[in-house]
Amino acid sequence: METPPRPQAVIQNLPKEKQDAIWEYRFGKPRHTQLQTVKWLRDDGITTSSGALSYWERSYVVERKMDDNKVATDQMITRGKAEGWIKTAEEEQAIAQCFFNRLAAQEMDAKAWFLMQSVNVEKEKLALARQKLDQSRQELELKLKQYEDRVAEQKRKIETAVASSKSKGGLTPETLAQIEEAAKLL
Repeated sequence: METPPRPQAVIQNLPKEKQDAIWEYRFGKPRHTQLQTVKWLRDDGITTSSGALSYWERSYVVERKMDDNKVATDQMITRGKAEGWIKTAEEEQAIAQCFFNRLAAQEMDAKAWFLMQSVNVEKEKLALARQKLDQSRQELELKLKQYEDRVAEQKRKIETAVASSKSKGGLTPETLAQIEEAAKLL
């Protein structure tokens, strides 16, 4: 059984084109009240409320600003690549982030700025986790190499003891003790 979307999400789950049409109906010329818009939506088969419409309006404004900022950021990146002051993916990311943050701050879009800062913090946490993982991997590789070296050394000792015993005509108690001691270390 499929769970119906939350009332606030009904409009947000509509295709972008429909959301744009709702925005235009609500705030275009002529402007329509929330109640008129809710009735218009109901006539179109979309059940919602004034509260849900108000919630959607706030999120729609943020999304539009984010889209506008993305377009402006993409234009800045294209220009930077063309002029040669963006050469690497890291530079592109840093410039895009800086440009986007400034746009959000200039527009006093606290929510967009906060969201981007949250994303940046998560990215930094991920980068730190990757560094720790790489360091752990290197430590494990070093320990494995040390273990392999010890095993090779013990194998060499066993082979030497066996060869020595063959040349002396058999395994002496001393040779057996050396082999057993080397085998314990494996």
